[in-house]
Amino acid sequence: MMLPEFALNSILVIVTALFPGLVFRRFYYASQFAKQFTKGEWSERIVISIFWGIIAQLVTLLIFSYTPWIDSILEGKNVSEVDTQKIFTYLSKNREYIILFLAYIIFSVIVAGLTGYLGYKFVRSIKLDVRTFIWRYSNVWHYHFSGELKPQGKLLFTWVDLVLNTQDDGNKNKMVQGALVDYTIDSSTGDLEYIFLKKSRRYSETSKDFKIIPGDVFIVPFKNVLDMNIRLEYELKQSVLKNNWYAIFFNILVFSGLILYFILPWWFAKEELSIWNIISSYFPALICYISAMGLFSPVKQPSNLSRKSIFYSRVILFFMAFIAFLVAKWVLGWGFWFTI
Repeated sequence: MMLPEFALNSILVIVTALFPGLVFRRFYYASQFAKQFTKGEWSERIVISIFWGIIAQLVTLLIFSYTPWIDSILEGKNVSEVDTQKIFTYLSKNREYIILFLAYIIFSVIVAGLTGYLGYKFVRSIKLDVRTFIWRYSNVWHYHFSGELKPQGKLLFTWVDLVLNTQDDGNKNKMVQGALVDYTIDSSTGDLEYIFLKKSRRYSETSKDFKIIPGDVFIVPFKNVLDMNIRLEYELKQSVLKNNWYAIFFNILVFSGLILYFILPWWFAKEELSIWNIISSYFPALICYISAMGLFSPVKQPSNLSRKSIFYSRVILFFMAFIAFLVAKWVLGWGFWFTI
């Protein structure tokens, strides 16, 4: 009987420590930095995943320790005396804790994913990876193609000039240029694999000018590239920086609202409520969150005709957020209206 118990405990360690850490890294290395998730030695990735998994467990334990309805479930039970090597045996004899255990596992995974996503958004929103090298992602090509290291305004497009080695054409090099739309990198080395260009043109030796290449997207294997020149086209910097600080404020507001959205229903639920009531409160809370964020969403240069429509739409969003808040409050056991 020792072997099955050991296998179950190994599964418990993987689910509670390693898997939330993997979820954290999956959400932290997002978008153009997604391939960094699989970069590096496997042992290094496992150690880092376990570290962030433990952090997610500590945050989940902290949240659950301040949740009133969990105290009512564990009342009269000394869970600290349970042998961790026989946790599955304990759960099989106390089946009322299975739902609590599943809720804990699911919530820890949500906390890990949310923490990773918020960490990614926080680093990218305040340009912490641009300002400080220690926070910089390994995809150096993104910083060169986007011009984030030395920004001069809003980037319109990235123009790339390439010199290609064409061995099948008398060993003559060809010049190609176009607007960069996408690229792929090798997950292990970080080197460029393919470059995707639109509005591509090739240099003609006969006419001594560039001619349009027919097609929507021109794909270039980077192994054939001898030289590459990058040209960045910007808008005027003044028109971009006007709403820059408000955009940062709005991003922080969105991230803070997400954290409160996941935590507050568990904190404010009355002790006699079931877990299904708390889960049900997330639906009106989601409407409240989206409506509230819509109230503070930035609007780019509204015209005189649209100002009135923006005003009425935000009034509607305010009432939607208020009604959804009252419904969520009622589901959590505090009544629909306010009492003195």
